Amino acid sequence: MQKLRTADAISEEILKDCRDQAKAILKQAEEECKKTCKTFETELKNQETEKKQQLQQRINLYEEKKKAGMPLEQQRFRLSFIQSKIEENLNEYILSLTEEQKIAIAARNIEEIEGQTVNAYVYGFDLKKTKAFLLERLGGRLKKCEETSFMKLVPEAQCGLQKPCGMILENEDRQFRLRLTLSEAVGKMLEEKRSELAAALFGEML
Repeated sequence: MQKLRTADAISEEILKDCRDQAKAILKQAEEECKKTCKTFETELKNQETEKKQQLQQRINLYEEKKKAGMPLEQQRFRLSFIQSKIEENLNEYILSLTEEQKIAIAARNIEEIEGQTVNAYVYGFDLKKTKAFLLERLGGRLKKCEETSFMKLVPEAQCGLQKPCGMILENEDRQFRLRLTLSEAVGKMLEEKRSELAAALFGEML
C-alpha cells in the first residue's frame, strides 16, 4: 500500500513539472508572438509609409511630365482663362465698393502733382463726390472740377473693368497732366498681386 502512494506522489510530481514546463513554454511563446506581432506592425507601417512616398513621387513625376508635355496652345488657353477669371472676380469686387472707395483707389497716386494748382476733369465717377474728395486732398490747389467724356482727353486701357472711371488733373498752362483712372489702379494691382490672386482662386501661382 505504501508503494502505491509513493507511485502516486511521483506521478503527481511529474504532472506538476509538466504543467509548469507547459506554462513556461506557453508564456515564452506568447511573448515571442507579441514581439513578432509588434515587429510585423512596425514593418507594415514602414512599408505603408514607403509605398505612400513612392506613390507621391510617381504622382509628382506624372504632374511634371504632364506640365512639360502640355501643348503651348493649351498652356496659353489655361493662362487666358485664369486671367479672365481674375479680372471677372476683381471687377465684381470693384463693383461692390462704395463710390468713395473707388475714387480713393483711382487717386492713390495723387501726390504726384507736387503742390501744383490743377483743374480736374472727371468721367465715370459721381462729380460731386469726386470734387469733395479732391477738395479734401488738395484744398485750394483745386481750381475747378468738371465732368468730361470718356476718352475725350486721353485714351485708357480698361483692364477688364466694365465701366471706365477716372479723372485727369492738369495745371493751368497744361504743361502738366496726371491721369488717375480706376483701370490703371486695378491694372497695377493685377501686376503686383497676380500670383496671389491666382493662388486664391485656383490654388496655383502664376
